[in-house]
Amino acid sequence: MASAVKWTERYRPTSLKEILGNGKAVDELLAWANSWERGAPIAGAVILYGPAGTGKTSAALALARQFGWDWIEMNASDARTAGAIQKIAGPASQSRTFSGQRRLVILDEADNLHGTADRGGAAAMLKLVRDTSQPVLLIANEYYEIEKPLRDAAKGIQFRSVRSTTIAQALREICKAEGIACDPDALMLIAERAGGDMRSAVNDLQAAAEGSRELKLEDVATAERDVKSSIFKVLEIIFKGTSAREALQASYDLDESPEDLINWVDENLPLAYQGEDLWHGYESLARADIFLGRVGRRQ
Repeated sequence: MASAVKWTERYRPTSLKEILGNGKAVDELLAWANSWERGAPIAGAVILYGPAGTGKTSAALALARQFGWDWIEMNASDARTAGAIQKIAGPASQSRTFSGQRRLVILDEADNLHGTADRGGAAAMLKLVRDTSQPVLLIANEYYEIEKPLRDAAKGIQFRSVRSTTIAQALREICKAEGIACDPDALMLIAERAGGDMRSAVNDLQAAAEGSRELKLEDVATAERDVKSSIFKVLEIIFKGTSAREALQASYDLDESPEDLINWVDENLPLAYQGEDLWHGYESLARADIFLGRVGRRQ
């Protein structure tokens, strides 16, 4: 039976020295945090930006743990209107905890925060960054999708794609911890297919190796074929089936996380529907993302 714990969470870095492949970015982040500790911050906020799976969120959480800071996080699944930001992040950015801990305010997917869609959220976040008395950390994939005034008010720190050799080394350590004998060629194949995305590589390793005592090169190739075959079968049931219960049951049998399934549906929805049906599809997908975010926060 597959583990209920994803390896990306089990092996998430707990300190900045464990963030691999982005030493320069980690040094810049450390310098910023130390400037807050000295009481003379370089900037009120930083923006960690770069491709998915390069360690941005892990670095933010590791930073808070390493410095003993409390943290509050808002992501795309949260309501990020001006009112929500003022109610949740606003007070957090102005005071320490009751025990005197500094508090880190984290806003994920900051490149998806726009004035119209988020009903003044971008303007509220800009005001928060300019007025903050606690460190604020924004995370984004696309730096230039963030509105310019917000970019100018914060220090940008770039995370780059992780090299395949670095990813393969990390996968080797996970195999060692799990007691799995892994073929080095199999690990390198997973690493190269990940395209610099450490999170994707760890997910692929878990899919191919979990429950086994040995991972061979042919296991990796077979695992990839099986996953692609399975996900497309489920998508066909979701898009073309006549029963919601059947689609739900098919998703239970799929070896994909709910987050990944939502991404697959999002990418393929325009190929299956048009017009008003497409609009309703995206509306339902957005609601699913909101509910998934709530579940994640309450676990």
